[in-house]
Parts: sequence; C-alpha cells; structure tokens
Amino acid sequence: MYDVDMTRLISTFFLLTTCLILVGCTTSRFAKLQSASVNIVQANDPAQLPVLITFNTLELESYCRTLPATTDFGIVALLQCANELLSRADLSAQQRDFALSAYNRNLTLLVKAEHAGRLAKDRVLIHYENLVPFSFVDDIVALDKRLTPAITGEIGLAITTSRDNTQTGLDIYFPLEGVKQSATILLKNITLQQEKTLRISVEIKASNDNNVINLGDNKYQIRHSPAAAYLDLLEQANIDDYNWLGMVSPTQAEKRRGVFVIGNISQHKIPIIMIHGLNSDPLIWRHLTMAILNNPALVANYQIWHIYYPSGPPPFYSAARTRDNLQQLLKTIDSPRLAKKAVIIGHSMGGVVANLLSTRADHQLWDATFKLRPEQMDSVEPAVKDIFIYQAVFASNTVFFLDTPFKGSEVASSVIGKLGAFLVTLPTEFTKIFQNFFARTGVHILTDKMRPFLINYGPSSIHVLRPGHPLMETLYDLPIQGESYAIIGSDGALSCQDELTCSSISDGVVNYTSANYLHAKERLIVSSAHNSFQNEQAIAFILNKLNVAQDDTE
Repeated sequence: MYDVDMTRLISTFFLLTTCLILVGCTTSRFAKLQSASVNIVQANDPAQLPVLITFNTLELESYCRTLPATTDFGIVALLQCANELLSRADLSAQQRDFALSAYNRNLTLLVKAEHAGRLAKDRVLIHYENLVPFSFVDDIVALDKRLTPAITGEIGLAITTSRDNTQTGLDIYFPLEGVKQSATILLKNITLQQEKTLRISVEIKASNDNNVINLGDNKYQIRHSPAAAYLDLLEQANIDDYNWLGMVSPTQAEKRRGVFVIGNISQHKIPIIMIHGLNSDPLIWRHLTMAILNNPALVANYQIWHIYYPSGPPPFYSAARTRDNLQQLLKTIDSPRLAKKAVIIGHSMGGVVANLLSTRADHQLWDATFKLRPEQMDSVEPAVKDIFIYQAVFASNTVFFLDTPFKGSEVASSVIGKLGAFLVTLPTEFTKIFQNFFARTGVHILTDKMRPFLINYGPSSIHVLRPGHPLMETLYDLPIQGESYAIIGSDGALSCQDELTCSSISDGVVNYTSANYLHAKERLIVSSAHNSFQNEQAIAFILNKLNVAQDDTE
C-alpha cells in the first residue's frame, strides 16, 4: 500500500509541476477597485431650475459656462444645461464637445458622490430606474496591462452590472460565477421638489446592439465597456479550480461543463468559440477575449462563447458532448442565421475538439473503429454513433488551431504522460457507453488498431494524444467545412525553410510536424512554451483575420 500511495504522490507532483509549466499558472486575481475621493461643496444659494428653453443655442452655451461647477446645486444646474444644449438641432461641433464633457463630468460627480454617501439627500436626491448592483468602469484597474478595458462611445457613465446566476432559462449559458453585463447610467430628467430638493432621475441602460441615445433630433453613442464587464467576471472567476480536476477526476468537474456566453447573447452576431486544451480552462483566453472586446468593430459583428469541458476523457467524446451543448444553445436562441457561420479557436487538445466540431464524419471514424457498419448491427446506441458519425455544427467555419497535436505529442508517450494517464479516472457515463455496447456486440467487432484503446471501455485523452492513434490519423484527412489557420509554437527558431529545419521546431510539447496542419490556409510560428494563446503576435494574427472576414462580409 505504501508503494502504491507513494507512486501516486510522486506522479501527482511531477505531472502537476509539468502542467503548470506548460499551461501557465492562472491567477485568481486580475483586477482591483480603485476609486478617487469625490467631495462636493453645498451651495449657499437656494435650489432652482431655470427655464432653459427660452435661450437660443448661443445664449444657452454662454449661460452654461457661467454656472459654478463646484457646488452641489451648481453641478446639477450644469448637468441640466448640458443636457438641454445636446438636444439643440443647430449645435456646433465645438458646442457639442463642450456639452458632452460637461454632461459626462457632472453626471459622474453626482452619481459617484451619491454612491459614496457624500450627497445631502434633502438637497440632491438621485433616483435610479432599474437599479441593480454596479461598479464604475473607471474604478476597475487591471493588474495586467494587457487586460485594461477600453471605454467606447461619447455620452453617459460607463458601468458594469452584476447579478447572481439563477441557473434557469438563458442563465445556464452564462458563467456560474455570475452574470456580468456592460451598462451605462444616463440622465432622464431633473425636477425641483418642495422648493429645496433637486431630484435627478437616472436610468441604467444595459448595452445592446444599438447603443445610441436620442436627445432631440441628435443621436449620441452611449459610453460603455464590454471589456470591463469581462474583467469584472475574471476577478470573480473560479473555473480555473477545475482544470486539474477536469483531467484526473472528470466526474467531479462535470457540473461546470458547458458553453458560456461572454457579454450578451445575440441572434445575429457570429459566434467566436474558444476551446481550451488538456488540464486547462477558459481563463487562458483572457488576453484574446479582452483584445476582441476592446475592438468596437469586432464587438459589433461577433459574440464570444467560451467552452469548458473535463479534459480527462478522449477528445472525440468531449467533442460529441460539446456539439450537443452548442446545438442546445442554438436551439434556445432560435436563430437559424447563427448556424450558418462560426469562428472556432482551439488550443492544444482543444484544437482537436475544434477540428471535430468543424468537420463532417460519415463513416470514416466508424470504419477505423469497427468492422461492421451500424446498419449491419441489430441496433446502435445514439451515444456511440454521436462520437463517430456526425455533421459540423455550423455550415461554414473559420478555425484557428493553436499548438494543436494533429499527429500526437511525444510527451503523451513519455514517463510524464504515462504517469498522467495513470492518474486519470474516466467518468462512468463515458465507460458505460462502450461497456453496454460491447455487452451486446462483443469486442470482436473492433478493428485491430482500435482494440487496445477500447477493449477496457475507453482510453483517456492522454492515450489518444500519443503519436499513431488511428482515429487521430483518420481525422487528419477529413476536410474542414470552411478555412483554417495553424499557429505553431516554438521555444527556439521562428522560421524554417525545409522539412529538416522545420522538424527541429517544438514548443516543448508539440513539434512543428504535428502542429503543422497541412490543410491550413496560412500558418504562423510564434514564440511559445505551449502557450500561444497569450502570444501577442498570435492574437494580432487572429484579430487581423477576423477584421478581414468582417470586411469581406460587408
């Protein structure tokens, strides 16, 4: 017993250490709140609201500039004045800039002062429509500069809202940690109550596909930050607690499986689906996700869906489950347009899953596994067929493969890989699929090449990633429904001219020969220790292709 326990302990230590090196540590803290002190002096003059409609636009601008922007009543009066000025049809560009600056500054001062309890409510009272818990975007400070959120738009106070995930309805497609949304605080109106209190009504407007407000006949882009809502989510995220668990004990991590929308669900924006690899989680995509969310043109045309799946079972099974998760989401959204096109991005084994989501397998994988076709058997369980016979989820795909072991990885065959395979406990819901199937058919229907992998009711993902796996070889020849790009990691040279020099390139886990998807439209070698997902050149490459695809669509 001592020898067995010691072996398991040593195995755990070495594999965990190696995985941390290869995958990269994910921190549980990505941002901090840092708010500046807001002090507003009480005015000596009585509260009043002048009738501004009697001023022409030039007179109104001059009046606005005379108002004291230091006292509570003066700030409210300037906010009212700026709001009226922004509604004028003959507003000049210079007047527009002044009014927007005054509107945003004074609305921010009042709301932040009220939020900090520094407004006398018998003098200035702020009433919220649709009040929900929120944070100010400019108070959220990223600890990693690459995660700094941008604010786009021109009017309003950008915030992020937060609520618990109810795990009902559409909430099942949002991260379990909570539903974080981009929103904006906007002025509704200002009234004088009991001749002494200025009542400011504001609304919290959730970001959507039409972030525009009308003041008079003028349209203004609402200030908001989808990236800040994502950073707020990152700070609360605990999905990275399930990366190791998802590999060695998938059953315990199964409760976190799913497709998770970052931001809002859209019925028309193209999904960008990001899939992590072995012993990993969706947080690896934080730099790429932030780069997309900080790009207004991309936000206007794409929505981001993160995938989490326990990575211990083989990728063919994980792909079948993910395929079902995606189809359920598409069915729930009920927009046939969404099924036409998608961008799928996979890292390492996640690239294998991406391949399985974007190809069509008629009988190729089945014939590589079984000697008889399904129609030659009495019956075949749907769960078995779903693994080997399937169609692509989306009609047209743009697939990015990052550090993907199309031809396996020598690490999976090494001592470390064998120790890792020893630690994996396959979930019974997976092993029972083949146990029940073979109880009826017998294992004699397996091909000679697949018999070693399935005779004990299924291999782990590590077994599948060893070079020479028959299903991996078969999958390699299936054409993508769309186009693909290969991003190849290297811990040394970033270019090569011939087969010999290229074969020496590796990221320490996957070599060039394995990661070089021959069907790719383009390929890029980047500096990577099997973590191309955070490489700035790789991210810039993906963003460029997304922009080009967007321009082509237009």
